[in-house]
Amino acid sequence: MTPEDAQEAVKYGADAIIVSNHGGRQMDDTISSIKALPDIVSAVGSQTEVWIDSGFYTGQNMLKAWALGVLRVSCLVVLLYTDWVLMEKRGNSCPTNSL
Repeated sequence: MTPEDAQEAVKYGADAIIVSNHGGRQMDDTISSIKALPDIVSAVGSQTEVWIDSGFYTGQNMLKAWALGVLRVSCLVVLLYTDWVLMEKRGNSCPTNSL
């Protein structure tokens, strides 16, 4: 999640960069994706698409990411959670119950 990593990916032909600290929130010294974003966008944003993933639950957070220069924001967790809630309401078992 560094500008140097992003530049290396572009050098080898990446069509997009996904900025993510997937799971990094459990580690004390990991930078958040949104804090890493401006430097990465500055480094490669004119050469490739920059996307972000990691804990986006509100429209306000998504707007911040777009304002910082990303093209796409992943919010899959919100969609999955919504599906699970609807499944529970219909009486179907939630996939997380089997974990």
